[in-house]
Amino acid sequence: MTEERFGDEVADIIITNANLPNQGAYTSVGTYNHEELVRLLLQLSKQTSISHDVLLKEFGQYVFQVFLKRYQNMFSEVKDGFSFLSLIENTIHTEVLKLYPEAELPTIDVSHDSQVLKLRYSSKRKLSDFAEGLILGCLSHFKEDVRITKEMMKDDGSEVLFTLTKN
Repeated sequence: MTEERFGDEVADIIITNANLPNQGAYTSVGTYNHEELVRLLLQLSKQTSISHDVLLKEFGQYVFQVFLKRYQNMFSEVKDGFSFLSLIENTIHTEVLKLYPEAELPTIDVSHDSQVLKLRYSSKRKLSDFAEGLILGCLSHFKEDVRITKEMMKDDGSEVLFTLTKN
């Protein structure tokens, strides 16, 4: 995302300034400490003057587009955003753990009716802005007209309640 949106030079600068243990060498099959993402994020925020919460939301939307391309079969039978978001914990995370058994995924509890979906995000990583970006990417993909509210359930950001209401 950084290379596409801000260019190779900015990507090189943030990787250098983040002082990463692997000098920014990543593979799609690896599992990495989330603190490296935070280091890169903070450096990107410094370079672009865009707040880290906005960048995380944008990254979540970007990653959702990557998921759409790589895992088309997951989307083929789902007709709307509420249905897809309801699959996260028991279907999608189950599949992720098959591929990456050491992954530390957030817990996503979902309840909904036809007009309102409540999604409770819990994670020690405190990346709810990234989760919000994924939600926004999902809603955009399904062309949903939805209002989102975000309520901090714990002051440290480890538990957040998203309420999605169809307009």
